[in-house]
Amino acid sequence: MGILPLVTLSNGASLTSTQRCKLPIQDMDETATSGYVISILNKSLLSIGNICDANYTAVFTNKDVQICKTPLKYRDKMCY
Repeated sequence: MGILPLVTLSNGASLTSTQRCKLPIQDMDETATSGYVISILNKSLLSIGNICDANYTAVFTNKDVQICKTPLKYRDKMCY
């Protein structure tokens, strides 16, 4: 199964994932939607690093984030 990653929180505490999962995001590559379960958390965390490594671009604003297939053509992009 391999080593499962640690997540470091803003207060410096670390949490260990318990298993792998696939995020339910349609039409995205499997590499971008693979994730880990951290049982103590009741909200989802996305790995922007995994998403960008799968050739997507994350565009952050003060209101939201859009994930787009790279290369980015801002108005004709496929976003999720």
